[in-house]
This record gives sequence, C-alpha cells and structure tokens, in this order.
Amino acid sequence: MTANKLIKLLIVVLLLVIPMVVALTVLAVTNPQVQTNSASSIQNTSATLNGNLYGLGGDYSATVWFQWGISSSYGYETNHTNQIYTGTFSRYISNLAPNTTFHFRAVAQNNYTTTYGQDMTFTTGQSNNNQSPVANAGPNQYVNSGQSVTLQGSGYDPSGGYVNFYWTCTGGTLSNYNIAQPVYTAPYNNYNNQITYTCTLTVTNNQNYSNSSSTTIYVNYNNNGNNNLSVQTNQATNTFNNQATLNGYLSNANYSNYGTTYVWFEWGTSASYGYSSNHLPQQYAGLFSQNIAGLTLNTIYHFRAVAQNNNGGLVYGQDMTFNSDGGQYNYNYVNYVPQQSNYVPVILTTATGVSTGIGSDFTDSFFPPLLVLIVGIWAINSRILGLRQKLAKVMAKRRARRSEA
Repeated sequence: MTANKLIKLLIVVLLLVIPMVVALTVLAVTNPQVQTNSASSIQNTSATLNGNLYGLGGDYSATVWFQWGISSSYGYETNHTNQIYTGTFSRYISNLAPNTTFHFRAVAQNNYTTTYGQDMTFTTGQSNNNQSPVANAGPNQYVNSGQSVTLQGSGYDPSGGYVNFYWTCTGGTLSNYNIAQPVYTAPYNNYNNQITYTCTLTVTNNQNYSNSSSTTIYVNYNNNGNNNLSVQTNQATNTFNNQATLNGYLSNANYSNYGTTYVWFEWGTSASYGYSSNHLPQQYAGLFSQNIAGLTLNTIYHFRAVAQNNNGGLVYGQDMTFNSDGGQYNYNYVNYVPQQSNYVPVILTTATGVSTGIGSDFTDSFFPPLLVLIVGIWAINSRILGLRQKLAKVMAKRRARRSEA
C-alpha cells in the first residue's frame, strides 16, 4: 500500500470514529442533579447559601453556583466553581440590605445541560435581637405503608443568628432528627382506612428562643378494589425540570372474566385533580408509569392511579403528592409491591466512566497526536512542499560521497 493510500485510509477511519465517539460521550452524559438547601449564618447584611450536588449526570465534573436577588428573577450570581464529586457546597454573600427577604437557588452545569434547584428564601436580620426564629415544617405529605418521603422543613433567625433544628413525630421514623429536611419512613398501615401522623419541627436560635411548625403525614392503606381489581398509587419520580413520572401498581385482576384492564392517572394541584393522563391497556399485573410535563415550579401536585375493567368497574389508588421543584434529586426509592407477586425489580443505570478518548479538555485526548501524525506523513509525501524530493536528493548525495570514498 502506498503512502498516499495509507493517508486516505487513515482520514476515512478518523471521519468515521470521531462521530461515533462524540455520540457515545453525549449518550453517557445526562442532567446533573442539584438541590437548594436552607440558608445559614443569616446576619443583618450577610448570609451563607447552601446546596447539595446529588449527581454529576455521568460527567466527570459539574460547575456549581447560586443565583440570588430580592425576587425569583434573581439578578445576581455567586462565583462559579468546578466540583468533581457529589456533596454539599456553600457560598457566602454580603453587603445585603437589612430586614429584607432574598430569593436564591442552586445551579449545576455539566457538559450536557444546566439544572436548577428549587427557589428558597431568607430574611436578613433586624435591629431587635430578641426575636423568635421562623419555623416552617413544609407541606403535608401522602405516602404508602413503609414508603419514604423527604420533609420540606426550613427555618432561620431574623436576627441573623445560628439556629438548630429538631423534629418529633407521632409515628414513623426519620433519617436524622436534627436537620431541616430529613427522610421520613412511614410505618406499615394494617388498618382498612388512612391513618395520619404529625411531625413537628422546632427551630431554636443561639439565644434559646424557639418556634415550632407541624406537618401532617397521611399513610395510605391498601384497598381491596372492585371485582377482584386492585390498583396502588406509588411515589412519583423524576420530579424536576417541569415534569414528573407518575407510578402505580395493578394487581388482583381476573382477566379471564373481565378482559383487558385500562390504567391511567388523575392529577392536579388539589385532591379534586382536574387532569387525566392517557388511558392505556394493561394485560398483566405489575407496575405502570406515565410522564406528565408543563408543571409549575415549586408547586404541590396531587395524583392517584385509576384502573377500569371491561365491565366498567372502576377502582382508585390512594391520593399522593409531590413537589415540582426545579432541580430536586431522584430518590433511590423502591416501589411497593404486594408480597404475593413474583415481581423481580430491574434497576437500570446510566453508564459512566466509559473511556472514549474525549475529556472535558480536547487537548487531553488522543486526537491531537493522531492528527499530528497524519499531517506529518502527508507533509513528507506531498509534492507541494517537496520534502520527499529534497530527502531523495540528500540521500543521493550521501550515496555519491560513499562511492567516491
């Protein structure tokens, strides 16, 4: 094979390999996952903004920062820093107006896209230092037996001092009783009706003033359905970027007698719902899901699963809720499955750490040396530069000198 043919072959291979590598890189990278946490160290003219980077989205790193201002339009940004690991991050801001409410949210950006955390607020300190702190236990929560949900608590000291958090619950357990937003796990409900528990958040400042706020946890029971038909509402997932995935479980359907069963979800901003997803046929007992989009950020949505057989028998799952925030992370959550089911969960994960030859910096990849090699071979064999002819003349002169000697 001649040098020119070799160069052409290498160029063709390069043109085929580069798009494939770029495509693999794009497929391996998804949205970073970030959450806004409560502000801390709130003083008269300063505060510390806090966030948590829950996932890099399959990328090697993510850039994080905060947007803040006196409204949800923000207008200011903190410094952008690169973070190669998941975990919390904070930024100190100063020169704030006293006795003023500020909005802020965390932001994360990788090589694929930008994700925004939920909007949160804090109020800078006032002149009176003997004030009780502000406590907010967050909205009421709806869960199934044994399921988990994150409580949306928050609190701050209007005087700008430090605060401590402490939760108490009349039932269920918390992952941590001394943080603003712990994970609540509901006990099993063995009764034939919905039961409720109360969780109370107490916020205490460094002057020992305190304030409390409560939220109600509704623990659903497993309904028995109609004509042996039963449907269960499960926790919503992927609740970020104005969208959500609603999940349910269909069981106890006698298909030989009732034929195809149709499943769907009712949803809306209250328990009256108002919206309905597509009615889809399901020929087997098991999980089903549907995506909804166009949601309003930072809004509590209600939803429930619905099933209907060919005889017109309707059954409804329990009412549940989710918060449509801008960058909430996905819970590592296992849906409820009846014990009599032979269901085996399959966990799908995104491939990460795949070696593609392309890093965040193009100069760190193997392509520049390959390009230099190809250009060098072309330069030696090119008639335009005449390097090959000059090299041949030099070699001929050397041979002539050797023959003369």
